[in-house]
Amino acid sequence: MAVGLGLMAAPSGAAQSIGVTVSRWLPAPHLSDYRLGISRTSLGPIVVLPVAQILLGGAGMTLVGVGFDAAVRPMTEGPGYLIGGLSGGFLDLDRSARFRLWRSGSIGVGAEVLRLGPLGAVAIEGRYQSLGGRAGRGVSIGLRLGSRILKRAGGGASRRSAGAAASAVEFALGAMGTPYQWGGSGGNGFDCSGLIQFAYGKAGLSVPRRSADQATIGREVGGTESELRPGDILVFSANPGGGVSHVGLYVGSGRFIHSGSQGVQISGLSATDPTGQWWVERWISARRVIE
Repeated sequence: MAVGLGLMAAPSGAAQSIGVTVSRWLPAPHLSDYRLGISRTSLGPIVVLPVAQILLGGAGMTLVGVGFDAAVRPMTEGPGYLIGGLSGGFLDLDRSARFRLWRSGSIGVGAEVLRLGPLGAVAIEGRYQSLGGRAGRGVSIGLRLGSRILKRAGGGASRRSAGAAASAVEFALGAMGTPYQWGGSGGNGFDCSGLIQFAYGKAGLSVPRRSADQATIGREVGGTESELRPGDILVFSANPGGGVSHVGLYVGSGRFIHSGSQGVQISGLSATDPTGQWWVERWISARRVIE
């Protein structure tokens, strides 16, 4: 068994990170394992951390090499992830400097247990490890502190996010013709924010109930039609400079679905659209709920 402490530091969302892991193998050969992760690279859903590694053991054994750790999260929104690593080298300082091939491998699981804001997260990892050619095998239990081992890329929506936004649009479209009901969020009627909460809720995402709160979630996107994506929340104000008075869900092709006085309907972001011309003049912002 090995017990380890991992430290990783990087700004939240940074493309690179620095990690240090220290572990101790309790069965023979009683190795101390030191790893330095020098960067972070994403290959689709897999995060790869190249590492430099030093293994120290009894009788003056010192192994120096390089390798990588790789992690993947089976559930996008869950705290758990799978992790494994491969490393090796030629430098074996066993009593005297000699060049002899060695290799090491590990596989296991991890879970983020605490978020630390800009510092990242604390995670617990457990691995089965082996040291080829040295008959060393064991289980390591360690802590990783710093930038989140897995984080959605900042540029563009993930497949799951894009799917959730599309699902929200489909659920909203399925409510077409439902009458307007102040305070309604399903059943026999919707108000504007109730429709959006219902649609995203059916898609598996929780959003606030009030339109004023919906106008602050996610991030603001550009105020032109070309910058919108299906699933974006459109925010309207009845009076210039006034508060939020209405919200709708963008469905694409210059159209949005909303619950107004005529019930759930589709309107166009166009000054010539009969049901949209009043709203387009009062459109003040758009929010992207998920990336």
